[in-house]
Amino acid sequence: MPSLSANSPIARAQLDLEALPPAERLDRWREALEPVFEITPPHENGAAFSGAVAMAHLDDALISEVRSGPQLFARSRAHARRTGLDHFMIQTFRHGQHDGACGDNPVHRGRGDVWVLDLAQETRTQASGFSNITLIIPRDRLLPLLKGGEVHGTTLRAGTAPARLIANHLETLAAAALELTPGEAKAAVDAAALMIAGAWPRLRESRPQIAAAVRATGRRTICDYIDRHLTDEGLTPETLLRLFRMSRATLYRLFADDGGVAAYILGRRLDRCRALLAAASGGERTIGDIAFSHGFASEAHFSRAFRRRFGLTPRDARGAGRDLPRDPRGAAEVIADWLATLRRPDRRYDAD
Repeated sequence: MPSLSANSPIARAQLDLEALPPAERLDRWREALEPVFEITPPHENGAAFSGAVAMAHLDDALISEVRSGPQLFARSRAHARRTGLDHFMIQTFRHGQHDGACGDNPVHRGRGDVWVLDLAQETRTQASGFSNITLIIPRDRLLPLLKGGEVHGTTLRAGTAPARLIANHLETLAAAALELTPGEAKAAVDAAALMIAGAWPRLRESRPQIAAAVRATGRRTICDYIDRHLTDEGLTPETLLRLFRMSRATLYRLFADDGGVAAYILGRRLDRCRALLAAASGGERTIGDIAFSHGFASEAHFSRAFRRRFGLTPRDARGAGRDLPRDPRGAAEVIADWLATLRRPDRRYDAD
């Protein structure tokens, strides 16, 4: 069940399906993990499904311990685009294995392996019963360290020194998360990124056929610009058309799955507002202040849009990151929310 240590600013959510009626388990598991993967059981007997996840929220990163029965994991480009999560995932396996493909490349991962997934790309794997530790970190915490390397699906094999080092670090981070200050948690996440970068020659050799430079898509570049300017009054489709020198039809096609770029901007502003409201433990910022600073003309307009997107009022969302629910159903919602709204906080750039 979700909890927050009285002596720690790090929030922790726990979901154990054993606490739920069998008929509800698969739906709750899918609900919790939907921002990352679409889940399918290998057999239709979903009532026999079991699993548990314990997750700690480390500001712009998440660390989790997961155990579960067999299942299929799928992340298509359409799913990645819909969820907006383009982070990197670093996993080490305690037991079990995954077989499948990352893009067009076959993969096989087992106990002791450490692998890296790019959540902006396609993945489809079938897992046996397994347990792992997963760190999800923002793209810009790792990608610059790789100097143009493509890591999707790359693997450090069990028994190698880098795999042991990174696996031990993730184990320690997962176990000690609630004892860390935010500064210590950030340093631990940065250390994991540095370890991956240090192991880059071995990772590159594990996938020589895709060791090409990363080519960021036009959509990703625009999304990054949008996230950096959510509080700018001048953030409009017309502004983007001028800045990126593209036709209105091209811009719309990039965001067609989101209902157009204006709908995407509105959604990202609402996501940011919800994150700010959830983090607020008191009245240091009013709902109106948060709404007006993100381009909403009135609290009424903000409240209507907020309710349409999240199914609750802004007042209900205030402090939700600290006042966590106590039942497994609430835990699934918290985990899904953390994954869905995992974005970098406001960043300062010297130039756009």
